[in-house]
Amino acid sequence: MTASPAQFDITIKKDIIFIKLQGVWTVSVDMAYISQLSQAMYDMRGAEWGMFVDMAQWTLPEEVYYSEFKTKIVLDRRNQIAESWRVNEMNQGELLLPFFNDYSLKPKRFLEENDAIAWLRECGLHPD
Repeated sequence: MTASPAQFDITIKKDIIFIKLQGVWTVSVDMAYISQLSQAMYDMRGAEWGMFVDMAQWTLPEEVYYSEFKTKIVLDRRNQIAESWRVNEMNQGELLLPFFNDYSLKPKRFLEENDAIAWLRECGLHPD
């Protein structure tokens, strides 16, 4: 079976950045993703916002995570109040948690998209 190609989609709806990650990640796709994500975060400046990331069909190889590029990433989460992840298993995304060490915000993982969106609503965000 061939691994699916890496791709992503970033959409802003009201006060939430919606992200869908798919396939086996590469450094070049990660660089493009971080660039677009940074712009989306910039677009949310000045108001509280949240993020929903569907990573259920996504694979982050260790060589991408440990790349020199990845270790230099700093994102502006200043007004972010919540982040939910849709995952296949509850330990998915574990490698990403160190990127949240400097923030009081920690992503919350869910197996179902509806639960992840409901939690963002509970945090005071408006996904629709």
